[in-house]
Amino acid sequence: MKQSLLLLCLLLLLTPVLRAQSSSDIHLKVYDQALERGDVNAAVIAVQYIIAEGKAEGNWEDTLARLYFSAGQYPLARKISEKLLRTDPKNVPMLTIAAFSNKALGQAKEAIPLFEVLYQESKYPGNLYELITLQFALKRYGEAAENIEALLKDPKAGEIKTTIQVGNNPPQEVALNAAALNIKGVIALEMGNKEDAERIFAEALEIMPDFVLAKQNMAVLQATKDKQEEETPATDAPESGKGKSKSKKRK
Repeated sequence: MKQSLLLLCLLLLLTPVLRAQSSSDIHLKVYDQALERGDVNAAVIAVQYIIAEGKAEGNWEDTLARLYFSAGQYPLARKISEKLLRTDPKNVPMLTIAAFSNKALGQAKEAIPLFEVLYQESKYPGNLYELITLQFALKRYGEAAENIEALLKDPKAGEIKTTIQVGNNPPQEVALNAAALNIKGVIALEMGNKEDAERIFAEALEIMPDFVLAKQNMAVLQATKDKQEEETPATDAPESGKGKSKSKKRK
């Protein structure tokens, strides 16, 4: 699922990017100009020169990780952010870059522990939802269910939205609590608890009646129930006198 939270994180991460310390240095000037023009590639080259020279103040590797992440160069962003986390394991911006980079690269197992620490440090419901989706994808249903309950207790889960796209339908903005309930319903289905699943999907639709994915899951569940009812033969009680007959012995 494509998340609007990722865009939010990008904007937040790029805000504190280090500015030029001295207008006299050519590479700092290039970096400053590149940011003003929105030229990420030029900014990356300038920062690489600044790091190589080792003269400017500030953590420019941090800046380089942010730039790579904003450019979608996730392998490089992951490499640098994870390097910095070895010396500062609770650095929220670097945890964010490392976690989302691993997710973007399909490395769910590697992303999960990063999202766990990220949520502990940030307490941001969007990060917890990302963790839930990864645990669900890896069929770690027990962990996902526990985190869903924690998310549903957070009042902000009804205010923050994520983007979900189903098939050819346009992307839909969905409140985190409704999205989490939908996952909870699917977990119930996977565990064979169809009645619970139906109730949970209904809860999600009560929050957001036009939630496409939850409506589809509810329809599939109902179709399955209808099919099972059609295939199950009626079991009426035997009528009197139509039980098994016993042969009488001749005298």
